[in-house]
Amino acid sequence: TLRTMMQAPAGIPFTRVHAFTQHYTSGNPAGVVLLPAYLTNEDQDNEAWMASIAIEMNMVETAFIRPLKHNVDGPNGGDDDGDNKPLYSIRWFCSPTGSEAPLCGHATLAAAFTLYSKGLVPQQRIITFQTMKSGLLHASFVTLPDGTHGIQLDFPAKPPHRVVSSSSFPSDLKVALCFDKYEEEGGEGILGVTEHEPSIVIEVANEDIVLNANNVDFAVLGNYTQYRAFILSARSDGRLYSGKRVDFVSRAFYSGVKEDPVTGSAHCALCPFWTSKLGKSGHPLLGYQASKRGGFVSCEWKQDTDRVIL
Repeated sequence: TLRTMMQAPAGIPFTRVHAFTQHYTSGNPAGVVLLPAYLTNEDQDNEAWMASIAIEMNMVETAFIRPLKHNVDGPNGGDDDGDNKPLYSIRWFCSPTGSEAPLCGHATLAAAFTLYSKGLVPQQRIITFQTMKSGLLHASFVTLPDGTHGIQLDFPAKPPHRVVSSSSFPSDLKVALCFDKYEEEGGEGILGVTEHEPSIVIEVANEDIVLNANNVDFAVLGNYTQYRAFILSARSDGRLYSGKRVDFVSRAFYSGVKEDPVTGSAHCALCPFWTSKLGKSGHPLLGYQASKRGGFVSCEWKQDTDRVIL
């Protein structure tokens, strides 16, 4: 993963990391600001300052992390000794709005990469991030099947909590998300709609509908404030993406930040959805997020703990 070092105000360093890729022009860039332990609680939780830095960074999300002095019972178990547990708080702020996100996968991946690559956390240790709205998140440095190394995330799953009737799906959203023309031409558009708080997953009939959603009307999306993200997804028909076959494709649209290039939090909903749909319980899935930058997300739904491994 490529990164560039910069400098934040007050001498606080921050890092730019391209997540879910090994190429500078793909994946999803995120900023990471490591807040020093000597700051007061008031300084560390200065939301206006964090929002202004995120806007200045001009990336979809910037993660603000700081070491915590207290401990939690996490996956490190008895391998850690007391205060040596790598526990950090994490918050995510968006550009261009400066709003705070409840959960962000790619910026958490970027934060873990920063801690491991700078030697702030040994690679054999699991990092636990404490969030304000999404519980505890875990990151670990792993060896992948092809012998390369990567970072694995352990996130809460977002299985569907309500099925929405396809026939009652608002017509203005069909137009806004660019798939009304497929129905007008006699083809199928929507196959199913499910709500995964706080997002909505719209399963469409084929990959081309996902790939061709290039003129989304974000003003219309902004009228549906009950949804944070509008996720278009389709079962893969077997075509290759950068030489890889995938299980499903997706894109994630937001009224504020427009399209997110590669979205870890969206796969907390997509993974349970497609695991059930494809009958692949207990098996990892590979998704391709087909934005202009694009990126691959491997994911597995652990139904016994209701967690998603990314």
